[in-house]
Amino acid sequence: MATLLWTMLCSKVTVDQRTNTVSLIDVIEEITISGQVSFVAPTQGIAMMQSLGGSPVPAEMSLSPGVALPAGAQPIPKNSVILPFEMDVVVAAARSHEGTPETTTGKLSLIFPDQTTVAFESAFDLRLGEHLRARIITHIGGLPIRDAGTYYFRVAFQEEGSETWRDAGKVPFIVRFQNPGG
Repeated sequence: MATLLWTMLCSKVTVDQRTNTVSLIDVIEEITISGQVSFVAPTQGIAMMQSLGGSPVPAEMSLSPGVALPAGAQPIPKNSVILPFEMDVVVAAARSHEGTPETTTGKLSLIFPDQTTVAFESAFDLRLGEHLRARIITHIGGLPIRDAGTYYFRVAFQEEGSETWRDAGKVPFIVRFQNPGG
């Protein structure tokens, strides 16, 4: 099973096409939201976001009986809103044994401060055959938040042919609310 090298949150990632060197721009450790914040649950329809590599997009839909959510869409957890904040989550992993090629499935999850709620999950494949290391860059176009506190992006790996997920690591970031003048 692959080994997690590191995970970082940043506002932008660039990869040099000639050297394959990655640059992380504006590493994110904390998000401060200024002004009055009010959480309003949708009163009609279902709030949704797309994951699996796509940007989370808030939308309200009224689903008719027999109509399913679009592929890759997950309901937003109750009492949450989508913060229009773009970021990239970069996951770097390596082969667990340098001389042995491997394929692993990974999963990136956003965990709320209560540690019990998974806001969303995005799966990815790591094909470590030709290369010893790989980077997965997930762009997030909106962040589901519920309240102030420490959120985590958790990375887990699943060995090929197994149904068990192994937590590989998590990276915290803090969400703070700041009222003007206070």
